[in-house]
Amino acid sequence: MPRKSRLFTEGYGKMKLKVIAGIMLILFLAIMLFAAIQIEANPDVGDPIKIAVVGPQGWIQWDGIWVGAKMAQEKINLGPDGIEGTADDGIVVDGVNHLIELKAVDSHAVPEPEPEKGVAELLAALEWGADFVVGGSRTECVAPMRETFVEYAKNKETTTGYAPLWFIAGASTDELIDCGASMGLTCGSCVRCNYTKYKYMFRVAPMNATCRLEQLATFLKLYTLPKMAQIYGSPVKTYIVAEDLTYNEVMGAVLAGNGWPGCNTITKLGHTLPNPYTTPPDPESVLGPDCEIVGYARTHALTPNFEPVFTDIDAKGARLIIHIFSMWTGVDFINMWRGRET
Repeated sequence: MPRKSRLFTEGYGKMKLKVIAGIMLILFLAIMLFAAIQIEANPDVGDPIKIAVVGPQGWIQWDGIWVGAKMAQEKINLGPDGIEGTADDGIVVDGVNHLIELKAVDSHAVPEPEPEKGVAELLAALEWGADFVVGGSRTECVAPMRETFVEYAKNKETTTGYAPLWFIAGASTDELIDCGASMGLTCGSCVRCNYTKYKYMFRVAPMNATCRLEQLATFLKLYTLPKMAQIYGSPVKTYIVAEDLTYNEVMGAVLAGNGWPGCNTITKLGHTLPNPYTTPPDPESVLGPDCEIVGYARTHALTPNFEPVFTDIDAKGARLIIHIFSMWTGVDFINMWRGRET
């Protein structure tokens, strides 16, 4: 096969199991918190614990989220003995049983992000009486939903002494929870920078974008690139292509380094900051001396035109392609690339 480029992508086959495991963990955390915080309903009457599950309905990610949540609900409601109608059903507090109820909330992240619709569904779930919100999908939708949620939670706490909590699972952008106050920037719009406002928000899955970047860069720098350098020589010509979404804006720029056109600055939270990372093959870059970045492209998240990217990859003689996608466009990229190889 003349074209020796390698493709790097997240394991879509494992995504579903990971999401299911994440949701079951979230529900476990909700159970533990139920015993520790004040719940608005009177436990003497056995009111249910209401959980709103947020996700991109209609896509494979939602299948895993909802199936996992339903599995956890069934397990919890049957109790340790697995038999319906016995004394250990649901969550037992002071001898009173509280069953789990779920409400599906479409974040309207796909096919085209429509955050205003996601906000409307979230508000309906809060009015339904959600004690907890779990899930989320795409920062473009979760961020405005978050603003609506924290405003509602604050008002609820002020008027009743009780507030719902949101455990994010499915949107990785750091700033949704913790901007890290990097390079002296205090964003004012995350839990770290404004705890009083955002204290109702938590992240349980997936890891944030910074951790994802560290894992990706470490794997490439310590394993992939040295191995390919033995075949093609060092540095290995490398091309980065990423979907044009918020979560990977910083990720792509950091991988490319500040010497690459358009990556010498990073836009975070409306602020333009200098990119502190050197460009490969500098040993101090995140990808190290075995990597030479020869191209960096951002493509539309839903309707990408990959042909110009493919043409540029060929022209630059790239041996390694790092592609960063979150949904089916990543699969499309792989299939289209393979389909043109001879």
